[in-house]
Amino acid sequence: MLGDVVKRVDQRLKALGITARAASVSAGLNEDAIRNLRRAAEDESGRKGVSTATILALAPVLETTAGWLLEGVGPESPPRRLVPVVGYVGAGAEAHLYEHGQGPFSEVEAPDNATDDTVAVEIRGDSLGSFFNEWIVFYDDVRSPVTPDLIGRLCVVGLPNGQILVKKLQRSRSEGLFHLLSQTEDPILDAEVIWAARVTNMTPR
Repeated sequence: MLGDVVKRVDQRLKALGITARAASVSAGLNEDAIRNLRRAAEDESGRKGVSTATILALAPVLETTAGWLLEGVGPESPPRRLVPVVGYVGAGAEAHLYEHGQGPFSEVEAPDNATDDTVAVEIRGDSLGSFFNEWIVFYDDVRSPVTPDLIGRLCVVGLPNGQILVKKLQRSRSEGLFHLLSQTEDPILDAEVIWAARVTNMTPR
């Protein structure tokens, strides 16, 4: 029943300490979306239902599932999936993975498209521009050697000296070498790349 759906929505609002208006806007809905659900639940005719699209939009904002909101199925607040932060990208776009003395430092919440192989590095400083300081870069499908589908893509790349960079890959005229491009730094030309993985997601820390 719609009344039960509204009760579960209000339960999550209270648990998260957010207002109905803020949750509605964060979900990309009209600011009165939750208020309208409440009004519909109070409609004595009982003929008004709830839009599944509305619940699907609200579920991630309320940190729950559409199944729980609609039917009370499953846990109210599913456990978060976490992935390890295995290193950082600092000034000069340099990082070293844990086998070279770094991390894993911590864990961060996995993006929706994460796989069992997804890991993350943290940007520190201005290596990708000041806007991206303390952002998290996710990647998973590591290719060694580099495969053609990574050319022109933003990738996490590993160099022979242990550097781990976040760069756009471009072919070099020299066989087996690559140019590593950045919007904020001079390109690294004719670099040997041991492995590369396409950046699958970026998010602020």
